[in-house]
Amino acid sequence: MKDLVQRFRTRIELRQIGARQEARIVKGLGICGREVCCATLLQSLDRVSVKMAKEQNMSLNPEKISGLCGRLMCCLGYEYDGYAAMKKDMPKCGKMVQTPEGRGKVIRQSALQGEVGRRPGKRKRGDIQNEGHPANTGRSICGSKR
Repeated sequence: MKDLVQRFRTRIELRQIGARQEARIVKGLGICGREVCCATLLQSLDRVSVKMAKEQNMSLNPEKISGLCGRLMCCLGYEYDGYAAMKKDMPKCGKMVQTPEGRGKVIRQSALQGEVGRRPGKRKRGDIQNEGHPANTGRSICGSKR
């Protein structure tokens, strides 16, 4: 330290940074092929939880939901509000719904496609498209295909 101060003739401070801040500074490419969200899209590094990954129907495999820093990917937090808004108008899993083909039980939700999967009384499966849903693009909010 003293050698650096003498050489540069200025005050030098050392600060400890976390794994997310390090990844933000170093940058790099995420699993989606784009530059990591913490370095480009996000102004502040908010908390990210496993609940956010579950809400987005992500695999809970740590290798798939971990970023370059080894913690949960920042884009999970960035996209969470969008997914929650998309799913707000969709029927929940396990709920009975009425369709033109008859009553059925919702067995899955696909927020990005604006569809829910249902199981009618005859045990066949079918999809219900939510026509007025804004999320029929098949892309996540940050632009990566899911």
